[in-house]
Amino acid sequence: GSPCIDPPAGAFPFDATVPSFGIAAGAYEGVESLETTLSLVSYSATALSVSWAVDGVDAGSGESLDMTFGPGFHTIVATVTSSVGTVTVTEPELVKVYVSETYLDDDCATPTFPYATKETAAKTFDEAYKYLAPNGTLHIAPCANPSKTPYALTAEYTITGAQKILGEDFTNTVLKAKNGCRLFNLLNKDAVVAGVKMIGSSSEAYYGAGAYVAAGTVSNCWIYGCSISSGMGGSIWIGGADARLTRSMVSGATSTGGSFNNGLGVYQTGGLVDNCLLIDNKATASNKSGFKGGGAYVSGGTLANCTVVGNACGVGPGVYATGNGTVVANTIIFGNTKQGTSDDNWGGTESCFVNCCTLNTVGTGCVPVDAAPYEADFTLAQGSPCIDKGSDDYLKSTVDYFGEERPLGNCVDIGASEYRPAASLSATVTCNPTAVVVGQEIVSTASAEEGGAPVTDGVCRWRIDGEELPFTGYVITNTLSAGLHHVELSVTRGGKTADAVPVDAKVYSQVLCVETNAVPTFPYDTAATAL
Repeated sequence: GSPCIDPPAGAFPFDATVPSFGIAAGAYEGVESLETTLSLVSYSATALSVSWAVDGVDAGSGESLDMTFGPGFHTIVATVTSSVGTVTVTEPELVKVYVSETYLDDDCATPTFPYATKETAAKTFDEAYKYLAPNGTLHIAPCANPSKTPYALTAEYTITGAQKILGEDFTNTVLKAKNGCRLFNLLNKDAVVAGVKMIGSSSEAYYGAGAYVAAGTVSNCWIYGCSISSGMGGSIWIGGADARLTRSMVSGATSTGGSFNNGLGVYQTGGLVDNCLLIDNKATASNKSGFKGGGAYVSGGTLANCTVVGNACGVGPGVYATGNGTVVANTIIFGNTKQGTSDDNWGGTESCFVNCCTLNTVGTGCVPVDAAPYEADFTLAQGSPCIDKGSDDYLKSTVDYFGEERPLGNCVDIGASEYRPAASLSATVTCNPTAVVVGQEIVSTASAEEGGAPVTDGVCRWRIDGEELPFTGYVITNTLSAGLHHVELSVTRGGKTADAVPVDAKVYSQVLCVETNAVPTFPYDTAATAL
């Protein structure tokens, strides 16, 4: 695919009786379209005539040819006639024209090159990625059957440009590595992989069986089930000032051998890991007592606002931290299991830990606990000791793992989740009209808000004059008897109930009485209640 050039003198002997030619282009790569000139390069003979074909289709004649190429990798063929014979020169995929956006959907009914829309998406990752521009975006739809047929990668993909690989959600958009390979190598600070679940393979390579990030961002991902037999970084390696893992979950990593299996979940030598869940990563090898950092091994950079739970290895089963300038901040490290002689949760250099929450006091600003400070879904419950106990000096994001705003209180909370009080529910009832004559209808309408936003999926409970009605909708219509009626409403949603301020509705009688000795009582339709 490279242009032909003159060989150095004496590199190999020429036979002047055999014509030798090559093909060159003014430009070899473009995005969306490319205008270029194809030229014949002569090494040992003079061309008398040249005919050109592009992708098997005749394209013209002459020693040069101006062409405009659309998306694709184009094969160029020149048929050359000279004084000593005719030869055919073929350059497979000499001209490459990429597209700025491609789509992947294994359920697409009409996959059509260049896969540039949802309706024409490729069905395999390899097809969708092959033609993606160095700064392009690949959009990935959820798998049709994520548990049985994930998107299978047939190679290890190295991203050197500002490409973005974007899935719709990491639960159902599943990428599975080729056996013995990691999924991605990110080498550009503007590269992004987001919204996908990465299932790693068994690997003997160092530095992450799921992803290796020297520069770039992995965000909103779930890195799961990686296994490494020798090396460091069971799931993902983060290093370099421009490397980041954020708002992601790393779980299910195992280590089955070797003597340097540190950082089963995350192995970090620089950059930033923040707002992540590092859970259930466990050493399983026979010599696991020497492994360090079940959840994360941090020897550089900052790990902040993470929740590290349920990991197991020999030393520092939650987080092992060491090295000058290394910081582990605002992080819950709890419920991890030692398999050797270390503390149950942390290991390494104590001064690396700042404002963390763990079983035993570590570093500065620690919040020691003897019970889990989080709920089953790793959110913080009301009254959690982690609320407002972090340090804003290490706050690296305006949202938490769940995408909610942070901080919300006096300062950032400890852990991947920012505590937010349950939103209040309110209800209002209106009657239209509020005064009618017997026989006319009154329409009562409910409205409700939760956290200041309107909601329409609550269950309404209506009462008129204390009697409950068999209706649960937001609008009811009634024809009532003469009198003053009391309309009450309660709205229930998500386990919360709000009572509206009652509204009175007047129904006038067709008869209005006037009597000087009566006790006036609405609707004034008898002598005893007359005006």
